[in-house]
Amino acid sequence: MRLLTVYLSLGLLTVTGADIGVAVSEQPAAQRAAVTAPTVDDTHLVRAEELRATRDMHRRTLRAAARRAREVARAARAAAAARQHALAARAAAPRYVGSTAGITAVWRALAQCESSGNWHDTAGEYEGGVQLLNSTSLAYGGGVYARHAYDATPIEQVTVARRLLDADGPDQWPVCGPRVGLRRGD
Repeated sequence: MRLLTVYLSLGLLTVTGADIGVAVSEQPAAQRAAVTAPTVDDTHLVRAEELRATRDMHRRTLRAAARRAREVARAARAAAAARQHALAARAAAPRYVGSTAGITAVWRALAQCESSGNWHDTAGEYEGGVQLLNSTSLAYGGGVYARHAYDATPIEQVTVARRLLDADGPDQWPVCGPRVGLRRGD
């Protein structure tokens, strides 16, 4: 019965008349030879081969994704190491102490009073030798020299401080300004 069903489904047999059991005629041998039907076992083998191919494709995709993830992680580690190296190099590099030859005694005394003469002081919210707020330093042109006052040279810090002094007077340094005798025009 199973073989008859396979032949009917493949078109190897034709049925004529109302009574199927009686009026079955076989296709010619040439047509039967031209069509080869897979057996039930072959169908399972074909499906198994399709599943293997799909599995292999997924494995290749997963391997490629894992390889890419490793490459991205390696690049991120390298970038982090480079940042750490740059930060360490910057911290280890000697800060520019520079000459204060072009700076008058009043400005040197002000820096001594404000920051103990440390032109690169970063303690608290005031920065540099003459202790300016970063926003004040930037407002009076300090951004031309450095992003922060403590990164500017002493002469650059004094240049910015002179602009502030000319604009607002010595009251910007309420304790040390009068103590060192800071006046407009210094």
